[in-house]
Amino acid sequence: MKQPIKWIIKQPNQIDWDHELFIVKQTLLSLTAEQRKSAEYWATGELTAKISSLLYELAEKYQLGTPSCARMLGYYHAAINDTCVMSW
Repeated sequence: MKQPIKWIIKQPNQIDWDHELFIVKQTLLSLTAEQRKSAEYWATGELTAKISSLLYELAEKYQLGTPSCARMLGYYHAAINDTCVMSW
């Protein structure tokens, strides 16, 4: 059941960067004010700090105990670590 993942990753010199930039510019032009505000919020500051704060708020809202909160934060930071390993 363990199947290896076959990644299809283009070499940077095989990417049409002008076309990619065009897509980004078109997307920016189509954003609503609310979407722009949301994008600016998530694009500024340290993302892990924002999400950690959100996790603490959720733990308080759902009355998670310290062990459950610690477990949740552990899973989150492990996922961040895995993401960094995969993308950098």
